[in-house]
Amino acid sequence: MSLPQNRDHFWETCCRFAVSGFLAITKLEKIEETITALPDKEFWQFANWFAGLKAARWDSQIEDDAKAGRLDKFISDAKAEIAAGRIRGLI
Repeated sequence: MSLPQNRDHFWETCCRFAVSGFLAITKLEKIEETITALPDKEFWQFANWFAGLKAARWDSQIEDDAKAGRLDKFISDAKAEIAAGRIRGLI
């Protein structure tokens, strides 16, 4: 593997990547510190809000996957298992 022809550009890109990664970590660490310092009541309010946000993002991802056909194989496999009698009810 050879270095790019323009070494200055290469080092500038490396430095920019290193700095942006550092800033992202610093931002995340600040968020962690802030959450850790919350009083109990505010922490649980945040936790409930965050759980709702996670659920909404999960639902959105599932919807996107379904629309894109990424779940079709699982659905057809499940239907085949049901048709073959290898699935029983939970109750």
